[in-house]
Amino acid sequence: MTQKPPERIEREMFEIRSQMEPDAQDLAKHVQPQVIAEQVKGTIRQRIQDAVERVKANLRARGQELVDSGKRQANLARKVGETRETAPLTDAVRSDPRPMVLLAVVLTLLLLMARKVTGVAATGTERPLPQHAHFQPVGGAAGDMTLAALLHAGAPSKGSRGSSASSVSPSSYGRSPPR
Repeated sequence: MTQKPPERIEREMFEIRSQMEPDAQDLAKHVQPQVIAEQVKGTIRQRIQDAVERVKANLRARGQELVDSGKRQANLARKVGETRETAPLTDAVRSDPRPMVLLAVVLTLLLLMARKVTGVAATGTERPLPQHAHFQPVGGAAGDMTLAALLHAGAPSKGSRGSSASSVSPSSYGRSPPR
């Protein structure tokens, strides 16, 4: 093996260092803590934005599924009223109970709000009920039957108007009105 003279070795080393100097300076720029921190922040920010977008898209899709399922169950409920066949609605609710659960929650909230409006407080005391009620029977409840049921339940008979009030006697149903 032939040995190179030291001058030539030094010259090659100088050329190699000259070629590597821009890379070393560029590397020094990239490993500075501020640069790394900015890159990490940018990467984290981008990943969070991507995750939020995926969650939003997933929620939109689930919301649309819930709406579609609710529409399907509402249509089946209408058909049950027409055909008296409950099996399709039962199967639909079993396969996706979310619309029915949502309906139950909404109805519960409405009942609680109605209870608050009518005056049932946490103490159990009630406001007096309104003195006037308008009732228009639709689909099977006759006026005299309704009036008899109200009187039987303890509604005062004085102040009732109409021919039915005079023909129905609370005592004939086994109960006297409260005094």
